[in-house]
Amino acid sequence: MNNPLVSVIIPNYNYGHFLAQTVDSVLAQTYENVEIIVVDDGSTDDSARVLDGYGEKIRWYRQANKGVSEARNRGIAESKGEILAFLDSDDVWLSQKIEKQVEVFQADANVGLVHCCYVDFGNDGRLLEEHLEGLAGSVAEEMIRYQRAVIIGGGSAVAVRRSVYEAVGGFDQTVAPAEDWEFYFRAARRYKVGFVPEILMKYRQHGGNNHLNIKRMERALLGAYDKAFAEADFEFENIKNVCYGRIHTILSGSYFQAGDYYNFLRQMLKALWLSPENITQFVRFPFRRTKHLITTRL
Repeated sequence: MNNPLVSVIIPNYNYGHFLAQTVDSVLAQTYENVEIIVVDDGSTDDSARVLDGYGEKIRWYRQANKGVSEARNRGIAESKGEILAFLDSDDVWLSQKIEKQVEVFQADANVGLVHCCYVDFGNDGRLLEEHLEGLAGSVAEEMIRYQRAVIIGGGSAVAVRRSVYEAVGGFDQTVAPAEDWEFYFRAARRYKVGFVPEILMKYRQHGGNNHLNIKRMERALLGAYDKAFAEADFEFENIKNVCYGRIHTILSGSYFQAGDYYNFLRQMLKALWLSPENITQFVRFPFRRTKHLITTRL
């Protein structure tokens, strides 16, 4: 794979105020064999004006609002690259992001997907938390256990071979906003995962981030797990209860932190029914809450 064309797929919905910074970060890449494809998913802001300003530097398409998964799939259908790289329209790449990931693909033909470290940043440009904890190799079991970060960076830190996308199928809008995890898991079941242990992406933190809606994330995660375990040849069937128990434990913690104690209790009981050893997680919750209340009042 010598100097492969990389198709950068940018789905956009009403992020015209971020869009130029995102596109500019792709144009500034040290790797030059790149095509940029933006799919505007029914925006009602000034996104069209921003995109028109780039002329022939990009190709962009407009569609009725169908969600980020359908926008990515549309962009891929319009693309030509051997490697597909995804970038959400509110995030930013560092200049060597594509170059470093292409190097991983070139070094190992068995690698189907490559991700990288990233850092959170605010709308004021201030850098926040760094995320350096990704994994490489055969990572599917680690993903389904959901006990640690595995493939990191959401929709903006990953590049994948087109052949892998075609083999496993596209992004599934029915499990949004867990569509990234669900797609990456399908890829990880069949292919090696590569990892660049460097910060190459900046993830914007703002009030519109999808993961902040706990009930929506609950439906998405459980839907993604139901889809995975529904496969007849699923190799992790023996740890099914442990995996679901872990998801319910995480959801219960999210509800607890949000002060939604009814849903906390509902998720806790499911977690303990499926995997009683989770009791050690729950006995610490009151102490965590007390510590949070104390520190927020100091």
